[in-house]
Amino acid sequence: MRPALGALCTAGVSAFLASAAGCGGEFSATVGAPADAGNQNTIVVQGTVNALPPFFDSVVHAPYRTAFRGIRRVAMHRGSVSYEYLEEVGADGTGKFAVAVLEVLAIPPTLEPALAPLLLGQRARFGYRVRDPHFTDLELLAQNWRVLVVARDVVVAGHPCWRVELERFAPLGLNDARYELDIEPRTGLVLAWRERDARGQLQAEVAYETLAFDADVQDMDLRDRDFAVSELDPLVDFTSQVGAEARLPSLAPPGFELARAELLRLPTGEEWVKFVFTDGFERAFFLHRLDRSDQVEASSPGSARLPSHVDHAPFGPWTFAVGEVSGVSVIAAGKVPARYLGELIQSAVR
Repeated sequence: MRPALGALCTAGVSAFLASAAGCGGEFSATVGAPADAGNQNTIVVQGTVNALPPFFDSVVHAPYRTAFRGIRRVAMHRGSVSYEYLEEVGADGTGKFAVAVLEVLAIPPTLEPALAPLLLGQRARFGYRVRDPHFTDLELLAQNWRVLVVARDVVVAGHPCWRVELERFAPLGLNDARYELDIEPRTGLVLAWRERDARGQLQAEVAYETLAFDADVQDMDLRDRDFAVSELDPLVDFTSQVGAEARLPSLAPPGFELARAELLRLPTGEEWVKFVFTDGFERAFFLHRLDRSDQVEASSPGSARLPSHVDHAPFGPWTFAVGEVSGVSVIAAGKVPARYLGELIQSAVR
C-alpha cells in the first residue's frame, strides 16, 4: 500500500529539517594566497583558490565559531507569495545557536495570521543552517562558482563588510540562483545576503539591523542538535559503521562531491542515514531510512519487485523528492533541478 506523502514527510522530512538545524560536522577548507588588496574587483579564475579573499576560510566556520547576537530582517519572495519578518539570532561560538521570530511583517493572504509565527518559527533553525548561504569547500567553490568582489566599504548593522557576488560557471538549470553576500572580514560572518533568479528577480533578502559580537546569549535557547546524530567516518565503510546497509549515491549533481555522512536517531526510534553533497557553496542531501530487520527482501530476476514511487514537493527555492524505492523510504533535497534528485536516488537504491 502506497504511503501518503504527508506520512513520509512527518518522519523523513522532519528528520532532514531537524538534523539540518543542528551544527553537525564542519566542512574543511584551504586557502591560497590572499587577493590583491589593490584590486577593487577580483574575479576568481575557475579551478583555483589562489585569488580568493584571505578571510574566506573563516566564512566556512563563522556561523558556529563566532559568538554574537543580533536582529535581522528576512524577506522571501516566490512569485506572488511573500514573507517578511524580524528574527533574533544568537550563537555562543561553540556550535550552539538560537533563532527566534520576533515580529511578522508580511505574509501571503492565504496564510492565517495567527499561524504565521508558528510556521516561521518551525523553519527558523532550518533557515539559519541550510537556507542561509555558507561556504563549504573552497576548492569546489573556486571550481564551480565565479566570485566577484564588488565593494569593500559596505556597512551592515554598523560593521564594515566586503560585498561578494557569486554565479555558477556552468548553470545546472534554466533558473540558477545568483547571490550577493556582505561579509564581515574579521570574523567571516555573512551579515546580509540577497538571492536573485536567472532573470534578476529578487528571491530572498536577509540583513542584520543590529549585531553585537561577544554578546550575552545566556537567556537564549541555544542548541546544536535536536536529537542524536552520529558523524560517520568517510574513510570507513558506511555499512559497517551503521550495522545495516547504508546506500551511498554514486551519482551526485554536476560539480557536487560528498562532504559528510551522518546517522540520525529520531525520538520515534527511527534511524536515517544522511549524505550531504556540496559544490563548495550550495548543498544537496540524500537520506534513507535504515532497515535493521534480519530479513530484507532482495530483488532478483525471478522475484517480484517492490513498488516504487517518488513525489516532488517545493519548499521555496528547494525541491524535495520524497517516497519509497524498492521498499526503501528515501528523501532527496536541494536547490537543483528535480532530475538530479532523481538520479541521486536511483544511483543509491535500485
